[in-house]
Amino acid sequence: GQIEQRDFRDTVLQPFVRGARRAAVIGAGGGRDVKLAHEAGVSETLAIEVEPAVPRVLRGPLGEQFENVYDTPGVRVVVGDARSHFERTSDQFDVIFFWSVGGYPQLMLEPGNMIRTSEALRCFIDHLTPRGVFAIGYDAVLDPEQILLRQYATTLNRLGAHLVTFANQPPGQKPLEYMLLALSPQAGPDELARWQAVVDTVSEQVGHIPSESLLDPFFSPVTDDRPYLAGNIRNILTPEQVRFL
Repeated sequence: GQIEQRDFRDTVLQPFVRGARRAAVIGAGGGRDVKLAHEAGVSETLAIEVEPAVPRVLRGPLGEQFENVYDTPGVRVVVGDARSHFERTSDQFDVIFFWSVGGYPQLMLEPGNMIRTSEALRCFIDHLTPRGVFAIGYDAVLDPEQILLRQYATTLNRLGAHLVTFANQPPGQKPLEYMLLALSPQAGPDELARWQAVVDTVSEQVGHIPSESLLDPFFSPVTDDRPYLAGNIRNILTPEQVRFL
C-alpha cells in the first residue's frame, strides 16, 4: 500500500515539478514533498510547518532517519501558519504543494479550515508563476464521497485555474489517493501546451478523473466569514455561531 501510494505521488508530481526553480510546501511535516522537490531538481524550496516540534525533532534526534531533509541545500524552513506567510510575501513559486490531511468530517468545526477557504486558495494561486502548479493531494479514505474533492475543484475553477485530477485506484478497488493540480490562471499558450503534454503522459500511467465531473454549479465556495461546515456542505456556520454552540 505505502509503496504504491508513494509511486503514485511521484508518478503524478515529478513531471509537473521538473524544471521548476522555486517550490513551497504547505505543511511540510516529515519532508516528503521537500525531498520530492529536491529530487526533481528544484533549487529553492520553502518548507512551511505550523507545528514547531516537527522541524525541531527532524533536525535533531530523528535527523538521520529522515535523511536530514530539512538541512538539504536550498531548503528554507518557516515555522508558522502558511496562509499568514503567503500574505506577507510577494515571492512567486513554480510549484506549491498542499498535502491536505483533513477530511470532510474534520472540516465541520476545525479552525484550520481557514487555510481552505476561497480567499486562502486565491492567496496561494496568486503566488504562482505563469508556469506554476498548485498541487493538493490526500488520502481518499478521508473523503469517501468526494465531497472535499468537488469543493476544491469547484473553488479553484471559479478562481480561474486550469484543473486536472488524478486518482490512485487499483483495478477493482476503491481509490487510495487523490491528486488535484491547478495551473496558474496566468498561464500563456506555451505553458498550457506544456501542461497538456504532461497531463497526457501522466494520464497513461495513473487514473484520471475528468474535472468537469467534479464541478458543482450549485456549490458556493467556503469563505472567510463562514468557514465552518455544519454536517452538510450547504450549511456553513459563522465563527459567532460556533461560539454560541
